[in-house]
Amino acid sequence: MASATALNELREKMTGGPVEMVTTELCEALAGAPQVWVLDIRLASDNAVQLYIEDGEVFEVNLNHA
Repeated sequence: MASATALNELREKMTGGPVEMVTTELCEALAGAPQVWVLDIRLASDNAVQLYIEDGEVFEVNLNHA
């Protein structure tokens, strides 16, 4: 499990709005999260490739990237 520091750093980055980060950084930070309310992930190179989760329910998943 990641430290609370990693989760706090992620929270600070996200406060200003959308940010770009590598998947490893995101996974490490979220490993320490007791709960995720909203998660909206999109490829930086193609916004149509998306995973959107709100309150634990998947609302949009379009991860088929050719």
